[in-house]
Amino acid sequence: MEAFAKRYYTEDEYLTLERAAAYKSEYYCGEIFAMAGGSIVHSGIAVNCVASLHAKVRGSGCRVFNSDMRVFIPETALYTYPDVSVVCGKPEIVKGDCLTNTTLIIEVLSPSTQDYDMGSKFKLYTSIHTLREYVLISSDRRSIDIYRKNDAGRWEMFFMLETAPELALVSVGCTLALDDVYADIDEFDADGLR
Repeated sequence: MEAFAKRYYTEDEYLTLERAAAYKSEYYCGEIFAMAGGSIVHSGIAVNCVASLHAKVRGSGCRVFNSDMRVFIPETALYTYPDVSVVCGKPEIVKGDCLTNTTLIIEVLSPSTQDYDMGSKFKLYTSIHTLREYVLISSDRRSIDIYRKNDAGRWEMFFMLETAPELALVSVGCTLALDDVYADIDEFDADGLR
């Protein structure tokens, strides 16, 4: 992510700028970071996840949101836009349009953001008291990592094998077929389309 000119902003200044902006930015520790646009593969995987999840959890009391939903973590003052987020129960919205009680977050990994998504961002996400699962989906091969909060409050990591038929999402009580997650993605190659 690219930082704006080194100036510190208040949360209210960020939200005012963000609501009027033509593009999305994250906010953390007083700094605003412009978000890069996603590739066709990144976007396709995220849409596949939103569509599949919506079909699976509809009527269960869980709601699926795409990357237009801003998530706010009060404990860390991070404002961000996960690729996919799910809330089970009533969505808690603060500051007019910021979701605070996600149950599941899915991020599609890009070469430019994967270190952040797998490291610092995950640590920040763990401050969300309601979060039970964090899923990282590779955009360059069929590979998924799942972080799941156990009953003792510890995070455990699970790796999906390329040959696994489905992804179990315990936090929302459903599974997603890997063929659905990666549907229509194989038609794109590594020649700049990812």
